[in-house]
Amino acid sequence: MCGGLSAAAWAALAVISPHASEPLIPFLLANASAWLLFGVSWWLCRQAEKEVSRIVVLWGVAFRLCGFIAQPVLDDDYFRYLWDGRQLGTGANPYATAPADHFAGDVGEFEEILNNVSYPHVRTIYGPLTEVGFALSYWIAPGKLWPWKLFVISCDLLLLWLIACLTQTATPLIRRTALLLVAWCPLSIFETGFNAHADVLGVTLLIAAMFGVRASAGVLNGRLRARQGWVTMSESKRQHIGAVLCGLAVSAKVFAVLLVPLLLERRFRSWLMFALVVAAMYLPFVFTGTSADLQGLLTFAASWEFNSSLYAVLSNFTGVLAAKFVLGGVFLTVCFAVWLQWRRDRSLPRGDILYGALFLCAATVNPWYLLWMLPFVALRPSVAGLTALAAVSASYITWFNLGVATGGAFEHPIWVRPIEYGAVLAGAGIDLWRWRRSKAVISTRA
Repeated sequence: MCGGLSAAAWAALAVISPHASEPLIPFLLANASAWLLFGVSWWLCRQAEKEVSRIVVLWGVAFRLCGFIAQPVLDDDYFRYLWDGRQLGTGANPYATAPADHFAGDVGEFEEILNNVSYPHVRTIYGPLTEVGFALSYWIAPGKLWPWKLFVISCDLLLLWLIACLTQTATPLIRRTALLLVAWCPLSIFETGFNAHADVLGVTLLIAAMFGVRASAGVLNGRLRARQGWVTMSESKRQHIGAVLCGLAVSAKVFAVLLVPLLLERRFRSWLMFALVVAAMYLPFVFTGTSADLQGLLTFAASWEFNSSLYAVLSNFTGVLAAKFVLGGVFLTVCFAVWLQWRRDRSLPRGDILYGALFLCAATVNPWYLLWMLPFVALRPSVAGLTALAAVSASYITWFNLGVATGGAFEHPIWVRPIEYGAVLAGAGIDLWRWRRSKAVISTRA
């Protein structure tokens, strides 16, 4: 029943999507309904005595089919995907020019797409592997979004399969809840299925690299490795495959680099393989006289602010540069602490903490960025992590989406961020209370 009601909510949003002039309210209703039903399903999965993973996965596929047939909602990034695909697909370098440079030219049937690209004066910020995906989509159906949607949804389902592999030998409760979160998470369904954001490509490659590398480190047991064929492969080959996947993940989006040191450790050959893959993806664009996505990313980092938390508060007191310097130091300290903790227990990397710290310190936090946290929260659920995945969708409540002319287009009403980040802070408080309680119980028993 929960699956059917969730599918009805997503299907209703898909039907409305091409026609809604103000889609914020339908989105908020569908998103809130999906999260409510997800919460009920989470409770049911924890109580279930029978195996429910299959029906959880089937409903997850159904939700993504709703997104596949829908028009993107509250987002126009897909125009950039289509334009970049046209550029690379026709032999041009998508990093060499900004879309605005082509306004005076003859672009044929792509004129409407070009006119709808956001920030047309800024060169593209997408990595080389993502650009290759855009080009493949262009070759299949020029100017159409469905090939790219099919690709990212396939990556999303592959991520679900990887989580199923990683939890195959875990307890039934851990396996059910992990699959439920990845399959039913409304953030994933909306940002990947509906809006076709490219982050899932890098996330899937990163988890695949973790699956390969950490299997060789003994995190996964022999039965799982045997079923997946890892046991017949030498440890060095598994590490090399993991290094290649790390290189591809970074080439899809630079966020993946945070986990690379934990996965490759101090293995020189793995780092060499990683460097060769990244070079192979970037050098063809560099040799044509561009810096690939570096110029767009630098522009993005220097001048954009959206939905930030610590940065928004600190920059009001210290200024932009000082705030970035201080928060950069805070983030590096968290990275070092995570590295030390991982060196002690050699468990699965704490990507939830790394990416959570990154987004708390960042100047720009788009909702789809939190997809990088999703698989790690699925493997190690926390109240703060689940709350962040739910609360970030409130960032769509901007003056523009509210249809109000006053204020900046992408600025929030004053109450939005306190509610969003206040909920995450409350979730972190609950996690801290539960951790201290568990420590007290262990101490009492000892």
